[in-house]
Amino acid sequence: MMRARHAFVTVPTKRAGGATVGALTLFPPERMVQLRHSKAMTLESRILQQLGAGPIRRLTLEGVDADELATTLRHMAARRQICIRPDQISLYWHRHMILSPMGALVRKVTARPVAA
Repeated sequence: MMRARHAFVTVPTKRAGGATVGALTLFPPERMVQLRHSKAMTLESRILQQLGAGPIRRLTLEGVDADELATTLRHMAARRQICIRPDQISLYWHRHMILSPMGALVRKVTARPVAA
């Protein structure tokens, strides 16, 4: 039931009660099946999944070429998805909210006493 090649199409979907309704989607039904059942994660989604819990010192992913990982990290930093600092990698919106223990230690050492 596809009406257009690159426009919104209506595909039948089933609701919990068993009723079939039409849902608007950007992709044709055969593409939706491929997206839904794809088990492979992209490199970006694997990086985002590891950084979701908070900043990490070293990012290690199995089965990934070092050059490909470095290029992907540079692109993600340019799009402001992640923040890369000398001591940690974090999601961009975590860069000010969550400090690594090393950052907290450096901040304590460099803090100056307040004049009374």
